[in-house]
Amino acid sequence: MRCAVHYLSPNEARVLDWDGGRLQPGEAPAGTAAIAVVDFPDESYVLATVPTMRGRDARLLQQRRLEREFPGATLRTLAPLRRRAGEGVTDSVMIAVPGGPALHDTLGVVATRQALRAVTTPAMLAGEWVRRARLRNRRILVVLPTPAGVRLTFLDDARPTLSRLTGPLTPASTSAEIARTVQYLQNTQRVERGEAVELWFWGMDDSTAAACLPTGVAVTPAAGITRMMLLTLPPSMRVP
Repeated sequence: MRCAVHYLSPNEARVLDWDGGRLQPGEAPAGTAAIAVVDFPDESYVLATVPTMRGRDARLLQQRRLEREFPGATLRTLAPLRRRAGEGVTDSVMIAVPGGPALHDTLGVVATRQALRAVTTPAMLAGEWVRRARLRNRRILVVLPTPAGVRLTFLDDARPTLSRLTGPLTPASTSAEIARTVQYLQNTQRVERGEAVELWFWGMDDSTAAACLPTGVAVTPAAGITRMMLLTLPPSMRVP
């Protein structure tokens, strides 16, 4: 499926052409559908437990929870983590990107020119890639350079429950940010203290990844992926 990929961050906007095999700079042909990838620093993640429901009632409940938790947020969504069948509830994560009026207006302009099929984030894309690789029941901290900086995303069974946009990729600063993120994961009980966090470096060479490893921190380096791809339609966030 060919599509235009609109990358949007606070400091830049760029358009790329995805032809089903390569992602490259340039406008896609007229009439091509579009995907927006929003890379903003102030993503919010809140863990929540909601009643297990289906259909319209579930959508209305999710909308109310999101509006109450993130009033005025430009983008927001609720993703299930795991169902507690015996209790009738589902552990979930609520995600929001503030963005502001400028982001909302930019997405509106894109939607008037092309069929906007999805609005997503690097963290949600990372979760989708892991899900499609069928890596189930894994908790992974992904280190992913983007045009806006280095994105640190913690995935719980392919669902992002934390994502931080840090500064440019340098071994000293990136190593310190990884250590800080691991400490936060422990403080918020996303991982147990002393539990080694599986660490994935994407989009960088092995020598750079090795230089970014923090010392004295419980991490286990795992697979490195140097070439990223968009795989069909990613999960989409709701635009209020």
